[in-house]
Amino acid sequence: MKVKKNIIIFGLLGCTVLSLSSLWFIKYWQPKRISLWSSDIAKGNANNRLPAQFGETDLPLVEDFFDYNSFHHFISYRLNLDLHSDAKEKDQERAKLALDKTTHGLFKKKNKSETLEAFASPDLVPNFISSFLDEMDLAGVRKGNFQIDLEFYPRNHPSVLFNREARAVNLWDLNQTKSLAAAIGEKAIPVVIPKDDEYKLIRKVVTTDYPSEGQYYQYQGGVISLQLGLDKLDWSPEELMSEKSEQLDGDLIYRRYFKIVHEDEFAFFLDHTDMTIKNSAIVKFNDDVPVFFTVDVSKEFNGHTLKTPKNTLTIHLGEMLPTKKRKRGFLQRVFGSDAKTSLSTGELRLYGRLGKGEGGVEFEVKIHTLVYNLETKTFDANNSKISVELKNELLDGYTKASATNDIKRILLGPLGGNLTKSLSLGRFHPALRIQGVGR
Repeated sequence: MKVKKNIIIFGLLGCTVLSLSSLWFIKYWQPKRISLWSSDIAKGNANNRLPAQFGETDLPLVEDFFDYNSFHHFISYRLNLDLHSDAKEKDQERAKLALDKTTHGLFKKKNKSETLEAFASPDLVPNFISSFLDEMDLAGVRKGNFQIDLEFYPRNHPSVLFNREARAVNLWDLNQTKSLAAAIGEKAIPVVIPKDDEYKLIRKVVTTDYPSEGQYYQYQGGVISLQLGLDKLDWSPEELMSEKSEQLDGDLIYRRYFKIVHEDEFAFFLDHTDMTIKNSAIVKFNDDVPVFFTVDVSKEFNGHTLKTPKNTLTIHLGEMLPTKKRKRGFLQRVFGSDAKTSLSTGELRLYGRLGKGEGGVEFEVKIHTLVYNLETKTFDANNSKISVELKNELLDGYTKASATNDIKRILLGPLGGNLTKSLSLGRFHPALRIQGVGR
């Protein structure tokens, strides 16, 4: 009896420990998912924030990648790590081995907390680069351009696919002509998506079946892309701040794809003493492809600015940009969006009036790209891509160029805060989270 009593006591103690462990996991490792248009927390996702010891600098950026909403185990992600280079073939093989050693050393932790901390650390870039360059130096690779892509491919959880297949097979009619793939709900790849290999991730993002989580911007996949340019690595990786640090330059891109769940609810009103936005709308281009935004946070650095890189947020409205393999100058492509390097899924249109008197002019604005300087906390009007169409004649002395510049200046300047709130751009970066209710 005494033995049984001890077994029962230890059993109860074990259950208590497991319960406390589960509560600890839920409390600290499942960040809360907040509904985009209100301050209310979506039901079923009311979890507490992550521990405060994590660096706040990049944590909001990696949450989407590493702490995504699994929709009750409906969605999971497959990670794909690629290295591309213009170096000699032998050096490329050595670089791949150096990358493997670096990633295992930094990210192959014994528990989830240490892994997430490594990705969220403000020192991720200098730590990773220093370790990678150290391994490259040991391998004898001292020159070349290297691109490292960590891609996040969405996929339906295996249990979901199995249940679909089981239902489809049980109801299968041998006389029907549609395929089993169609019967279990798999989406065919829309013909408008290019077949190039660089669009492989985009094809998967578009065709993966996601349940709606009650948000207007729904994260569905992305890529973290690091580019390093080495002129000649003849210095120690520990001497990153030395006079030879010009031999290193590069950029880090956090790229996320967001689906617009409800295109018909993007109507808002903005008012300024010299201009009014009377209405707005998201226009969808393809019936088979939802409207997507591509959101990039880019960090451009060299050896001197490795720990304080130049940060920029770029929002491509209606565009899905693939991660192209490049030799140099990735940022030059990121800030441009054209048919050759992107999939156009829709666009945001604003309808308004410049001037409130008899000499006012009606206009239509199409916002293609918004660039936000995270250092000055202002929109970059020069690099933002906005087209303006004037609907009626101008008064004498007022040119089309002047009217167009005034519209852009007011929209991204005095009305910039209201535009940010109306579009709830704070979903994409904490620097754009403005006090007050958005839409």
